[in-house]
Amino acid sequence: MEARATYIRVGLLLVAGAAVLIGMLLFLAGDRFRNGVLFESYFSESVEGLDIGAPVKYRGVSVGTVTDIGLAIGAYGSGVRVDMHSPASRLVYVRYQINPARVGRQPHPEASVREGLRVRLAMEGITGISYLELDFVDPALYPPLPLPWTPLGAYVPTIPSMIAQVQDAAQRFLAGLDRIDIVALATSLQGLADDLHRQMRGNDVQAGLAETTALVHELRGQLRQADLPGLALELRATSQAVRDIAESGDLRRLLGQSATAASRLALDAERLAPLIAAMQATTQHADAGLADVQQALPGILRDVQEAAANLRATSEALRQEPALLLRPATPPPREEQRR
Repeated sequence: MEARATYIRVGLLLVAGAAVLIGMLLFLAGDRFRNGVLFESYFSESVEGLDIGAPVKYRGVSVGTVTDIGLAIGAYGSGVRVDMHSPASRLVYVRYQINPARVGRQPHPEASVREGLRVRLAMEGITGISYLELDFVDPALYPPLPLPWTPLGAYVPTIPSMIAQVQDAAQRFLAGLDRIDIVALATSLQGLADDLHRQMRGNDVQAGLAETTALVHELRGQLRQADLPGLALELRATSQAVRDIAESGDLRRLLGQSATAASRLALDAERLAPLIAAMQATTQHADAGLADVQQALPGILRDVQEAAANLRATSEALRQEPALLLRPATPPPREEQRR
């Protein structure tokens, strides 16, 4: 009986230990045993400092955890043909679960990726502990990678981390320095310094400095003689006088009268238009009458010339025979007499 009771106590102890172990696993695993959406991203940079269980944050808020990290060629190399020289063979995959309760109702992952959802590797302060950060950026700047395999979870493209961007900029800067001929540049700078030194020791430079010093002294003397404070007072008084004139009632009345005169001139201009039209019509009629007179004038002049000629002939006949004034007019000869 005692042996059986001992076995029972040992069994109960083992069950209690297993329950405690399962509880500890559930506590340490956290959200990994909860329902979540699995995502997968691929990094072309080192993920040093990122471990399983690291948080996934969106705008500083933890929304999930990292569940798996590994080399993409090791996870998918056996199922598909991957070129070892292609960039895809050097990628690191990171799988992580997002808790929908922390994110809320969101569009489909593919739609979010089209709108610019990306993930980057970030670092917490100076501790060196890394985590994943989700954010929306311009999708044209960071397009999705062409993958020769089908990801296990929803694919979210990555963007370079701040450290990677700094490293790339430093590498480009160093590459640019390698293309510069430092020896030739130093030689050119040394020659330029020697030329400047020789020019500074020359008489021309010293004469130029002396002339500049004299010019500065002359300008200083002219400024002293200009009485700048008095000129400033005069300018202030002038501006005050102009302000007083602008604010005075006379100027306002003058402006009002100018506006009234302008209105009257506008009315007179409107009345002047019909008068100008009437004058133009009168001028046209006068031009037409003058044209008629000009057309009849040649005939009138011919008649006057003929009358003058007849009068001249009559005067000449009377001068030669004054008795013609007392002589009766001779009737014209008859037709029978003519015969």
